Amino acid sequence: MNLTGEQARPFDEWAPHYDAAVQEEKDFPSIGYSNVLGEIERLCAPRSGMVVVDMGTGTGELARRLSDGGCEVWGVDFSANMLAEARKKVPHARLLQADLNHGWPAALPIEVDSIVSSYALHHFPLTRKISLLLQWATHLVAGCSVVVGDIAFPTVDARTRAEHRWQDLWDSDEFYWAADETLPRLAKVGLEGTYTQISLCAGVFKIQCAVQR
Repeated sequence: MNLTGEQARPFDEWAPHYDAAVQEEKDFPSIGYSNVLGEIERLCAPRSGMVVVDMGTGTGELARRLSDGGCEVWGVDFSANMLAEARKKVPHARLLQADLNHGWPAALPIEVDSIVSSYALHHFPLTRKISLLLQWATHLVAGCSVVVGDIAFPTVDARTRAEHRWQDLWDSDEFYWAADETLPRLAKVGLEGTYTQISLCAGVFKIQCAVQR
């Protein structure tokens, strides 16, 4: 699945309205949005000089928080209009237009202190999520983490119940996380993960290599 070309158009059109939509937090899938970003920020533990890559940076709200914490922030997104909004919010961030499916962009640093992502990876099936996370983890300084916040549930059963609860809002073309199917898959490829449920429909994963380089 390549998020390019025509698939970027809805995100380009959504960009000017995205922040207002998700920050209402009244219904699925944005319930708990600000708390999810807050938990990512807490787990990332931003500090002065820390190099962080925000994958799927969107309008840059998470990037702004990390930049305010003193980090050197790199943001990657495939939507030109989302990046235009992010530039207004985080003028000092280094922003790149790229498809996450096309590997680690050559312009990014080879090794970084943290990689974060918010509300981006649910566009990919689980196998591709795991592949991306494994690839990203190879670019971490030893002992550092990937932190992902997204539409997610503690179990597959909880996700099924949520689909029935929010059937009118549920997007069957997206791939919402379930921690009980994700964490074992991470372990099989040598990644350790923890999961925290933040709201009725969102949570945060912290992931690092099981064996440090």
